[in-house]
Amino acid sequence: MFRLCKNILFFLVLFAAIIPAYSQKIDSMEFRNQSISDILLVLGELSGTSIVPDETVEGNASYYFNDMDIETALSLFLSSYNYYFTKTDDVYYVSRINISSDPENTRLSINAENTDIQLIIKAISRNIGKTILYDALPRENLTVHADSLPIDSVLEIIIKKYSDYYLESEEGFYYIRKEAVQGSNSRSAARSDIFVERDGLYNASFEQIRYKEALSSLFTLTGKEYSFLGRNDSIIEKFEFSDKSFEQIFRLLLEQGNGDYKVIDDIYYIIDIERRDILKKFYTTVYLPLHKSAASDVVSLIPSSIGSSSNIKVDKNNNALILSGTLEEVSPIQDFVAMLDQQNREMVYHRFSLSSLDASSITGLLPTEYQFSTPVILKESNSFIMLLPPTKIDEVSRYIELIDMNSNGYPVQLKYIKGEQLLENPPPSADKEDLTATNDPNIIYFKGTERRYEAFLKDLELLDRPVPQIRYEVLVMQVQEANKFDWDINSSNSIASDDSQTSIVGEIGNLLKLNFDVVSQFGYQFAMDLNISMENSESKIMADTSLNALSGENTNFQNTETYRYQETEIDPDTGEAKTSGVTREITSGLIVEIEGWTSGDGMITMEVTTTISKRDDTSSSSNSSIPATTERSVTTHIRTESGKPVIIGGLMQQDTVKGVKKTPFLGDIPILGYLFRTETESIQNTEMVITIVPYLEYPEYSLTDVEREIETLYNRFIRQ
Repeated sequence: MFRLCKNILFFLVLFAAIIPAYSQKIDSMEFRNQSISDILLVLGELSGTSIVPDETVEGNASYYFNDMDIETALSLFLSSYNYYFTKTDDVYYVSRINISSDPENTRLSINAENTDIQLIIKAISRNIGKTILYDALPRENLTVHADSLPIDSVLEIIIKKYSDYYLESEEGFYYIRKEAVQGSNSRSAARSDIFVERDGLYNASFEQIRYKEALSSLFTLTGKEYSFLGRNDSIIEKFEFSDKSFEQIFRLLLEQGNGDYKVIDDIYYIIDIERRDILKKFYTTVYLPLHKSAASDVVSLIPSSIGSSSNIKVDKNNNALILSGTLEEVSPIQDFVAMLDQQNREMVYHRFSLSSLDASSITGLLPTEYQFSTPVILKESNSFIMLLPPTKIDEVSRYIELIDMNSNGYPVQLKYIKGEQLLENPPPSADKEDLTATNDPNIIYFKGTERRYEAFLKDLELLDRPVPQIRYEVLVMQVQEANKFDWDINSSNSIASDDSQTSIVGEIGNLLKLNFDVVSQFGYQFAMDLNISMENSESKIMADTSLNALSGENTNFQNTETYRYQETEIDPDTGEAKTSGVTREITSGLIVEIEGWTSGDGMITMEVTTTISKRDDTSSSSNSSIPATTERSVTTHIRTESGKPVIIGGLMQQDTVKGVKKTPFLGDIPILGYLFRTETESIQNTEMVITIVPYLEYPEYSLTDVEREIETLYNRFIRQ
């Protein structure tokens, strides 16, 4: 007993040592477009470590973790998104800024990627333990990399981009100060020599001046008031203009700084705009009507070297092109189109007379490829004149003959198919334009000559027929691996004498409750084996049903269970898990989908998809814990005769069967009984077998035929 207690104590100590090591391991998991802070929170919770992100951690990320320890996972993930981490007292601190300094806090190393300048300065202040004051800084992101530089040098590098800021170093603190804009005693007063006013006109000549400084100088000179609402403060490389009015010189300055303005109560409000919006003033638009060519044809002939689809639009109604772009872009296209529009040199007028159509409606009926000119309507004679190339006259004449047809509509009563089906796939004797749908889906109108109408009715006799119906007898069984059956169909089994009928019925008693006729399909011997297997719980009927569907349509059988779970989320304040109010559903069970259709020889082709899913019973039963699921699926494409069974197997499943072996009486003693019993665990393999028997049924299949078939089966299997 002492040795047993010693062994138990050893395993407890070993288990306690393994738990922390295992908690540091990250299993395989994937995140798609999730918050980086949430990803770090999940990593910390799964690994049992504390991960603290700072204010620089933001945005979303997608990443796949594949069975790694926490430090490796953090290093790979954070480096992919330019983040860093440090570990202090088993706590991981994550930031976009990585700072280190020497023991004397005189030299600094820093790495920061695309980070707000104010956050960088705050991080430096925390690291060196000194106060860094600063005036309002631009809200911009910077990338800084410095290795063992003096602190003054690092701060000067950060503000180097902004010429109106400078660094003051005092005992125990730093001050990043912005230069005053106005005032004679300021370090950098607004320059008064940038703009010169003479006789109400302005002159300017300067280089390398900041946009905001130039604005300040101009409005100081004119005495006008302005409010700068933009964020752009670019460098104006060169600005030379003379004898311009205030509006002109102001507009030129705004173009350099990507700005625009609006005057309200004599105050100029300046805003930012995109560069492309400023360039729009240099674009031109040309409306180019064509007289001797079709616009759609001309567009396809324009070489890509002189124009693209972004520069050319087609006005089909007026046979014209709309050209847009700069003058240099539009001019070559305009010259090329003008050359093409002169190629059809010989244009003649031709008169077209109509018998049924109204000539005034011809403009809307002509396709775009025939719109070389606008038709001239001759109302008194119901005709029109059109200017065409000679080669197109016969083509237009044939088109007008086709649409100028004097014919009444013929109503057609459909028996089995719908009008919309016929409109989608008309027979060769009719075009889609000849058929018109009505409010009644069983009636359509045919418009055409009487001879074409008769040909259409002959074709319709072949199409308007009842669609065959398929009845599927489905039997799904779960069979243990050791219990194999001979699935060969054996219809020769028979009963020796009338006295044995009661015995046979008793031996297949479990099968009499099924809709599926096992005896007819597989014979008596198989039926008796299956009955015994069901009594011994070696086989189990999962589904026994009949499904019906028209040929070409799909049907399905579903025997599933749906479990609902509430998602949890971590409270950022307390760190505790709580329900989020979002409910997730997991559906497990059996789904059989069948899509079958018949061929002319009576064969049935089926597309069968079988899916079996199972919820993991070992998962927590808590409503807040979503368990894992397993799924097996088989898709089969098969062809068979009506009434011939099809067997689908291969859906294997392994189940863990747990049991207890114990010594009689001693194993039932409380506490002490644990020494006289052992828990067993075995793997049980089962196979899901699906049997489908399709039957082809026509609407003309009468009740007499059904009764005759039943009598045949009775004589074949019972009376023998």
